[in-house]
Amino acid sequence: MQQSTAVPVDMKVLMNHIYEYKKGVRRMVLFTFNKQYEDEYNRQQAEIKKLQDYIDRNSARASTAGMANSRKKMLDRIERMAKPVTERDCSFKFPYIDLNTKDMLIVKSLKVGYDFQLIPDVSFHLGSTSKIWIRGTNGVGKTTLLKTLMRKIPSLGGSFNFHPAAKIGYIEQELGFENGNLSAYNVYLNAFPRCSQKEVRSALATVGLAGELAVKPVSTLSGGEMMRLKLAVLCNSPSNILILDEPTNHLDVKAKKALREALMNYEGALILVTHEPDFAEGLCDIIFDAKAK
Repeated sequence: MQQSTAVPVDMKVLMNHIYEYKKGVRRMVLFTFNKQYEDEYNRQQAEIKKLQDYIDRNSARASTAGMANSRKKMLDRIERMAKPVTERDCSFKFPYIDLNTKDMLIVKSLKVGYDFQLIPDVSFHLGSTSKIWIRGTNGVGKTTLLKTLMRKIPSLGGSFNFHPAAKIGYIEQELGFENGNLSAYNVYLNAFPRCSQKEVRSALATVGLAGELAVKPVSTLSGGEMMRLKLAVLCNSPSNILILDEPTNHLDVKAKKALREALMNYEGALILVTHEPDFAEGLCDIIFDAKAK
């Protein structure tokens, strides 16, 4: 078996960056699309105002009424863009299952990676109410560590053990949904089939996905709206430890503030990956620095 030390550090970092890049493409496309849409909407609104002002000034005068009428026809032919929705009010609350223990997770000399180890052996102890911030540069292996803890990929060695009664709430960094044609309403209902229509709509409205946003295909939602939907599902999933991979990605200021407040009030343990120090500082009592091996 090939030893991890045989792979140069620069090559390991490059290969992991390629993996992280594939995940980031969708986020970048969503952000670019939303920004382009907002810019185009603003340009259209400026053009509409310009035409309307001309019509208002010149409709009453016989000498310019013809040109004003021409502008009115142009105005009527414009296909109006929907106003971009930004910074909607929202709130989050993560239900807690009491766990009568001091120890939530013990990690010993854990090796994480794919064909090679990405970061040095990981060891830490997480109490039942502890909150740890895993920080590091992009592509270093933070997401790989979380995926290993979630048993989505195998470890390369070492061990980790959750308390037998641990109930994990997990949000991964990837924003996509298995069926992009489903609406947010249906995604939530599939997760909680016993919920009434009123309960589903209330849960979605609480996180800022009311009205049309609740029934649009999730593939057409913005990155922030997709994250709100994932958080809405988590808000109806009792847990005693949350594992969150870049949960602030694409969220607006109001949503970030609401999320941080909810995590401050959460009684269980937290493993958080975020690139935003202002979000993590004061929230997490443990810091783990992930560095390339």
